[in-house]
Formats: sequence, C-alpha cells, structure tokens
Amino acid sequence: MTIHKIPVQPIEIGLLPELPPIVSGGASGGTKFSEVLEQFMGDVNSLQQRAADTQKAAMEGTIQDIHEIMIAGEEAGIAFELMLELRNKLLDAYKELMRMQV
Repeated sequence: MTIHKIPVQPIEIGLLPELPPIVSGGASGGTKFSEVLEQFMGDVNSLQQRAADTQKAAMEGTIQDIHEIMIAGEEAGIAFELMLELRNKLLDAYKELMRMQV
C-alpha cells in the first residue's frame, strides 16, 4: 500500500480587514476605539447580509453550489459570535469598573 502526499494550500478567508493601531483620545496616528467597533459591526452586518443574499439566491435557483451557501452562513455566524463575545467582555469590564471604589 502506497501513501501519497497531497499538497495542502492554506486558505485565507479574510473575514475582517487588518485593523489600524488603536490610540486613546484624539491623538493622531491611530484610530479611536469607537471607530474600530463601528467598522467591526459594519463588517459583521455585511457578512450577515451576504449570507442572507446567498440563501435567497439558492431559493431562487441562481446558486447551485451548496458549499458557497454554507461558507457564507458559517462566516456570518462566526463573526456574530465574535461580536457577542466582545460585547460580553466589554460589559464585564464596565461592571468591574463600576465596582471599583474611588
């Protein structure tokens, strides 16, 4: 029995663009945290919209490739879960700050 090696190429999905460095306040040379969050939420929204569009196209019969539909749905789901985890961590940090005594 011979085992053949199959070359595997890594796949870059590119869910989110590389974000610029974050600086606090209005200092030049960086991006505000609120702008990064806004961009992230916009990216998650566009992934959700793309997943909905591919599902609609599948129902209309214009897309025959089930893999494309599944990949779009999984990308949107993972991005949404990441956004929820980020929200949970931010809420935990806020609660911790509120418990601190000054």
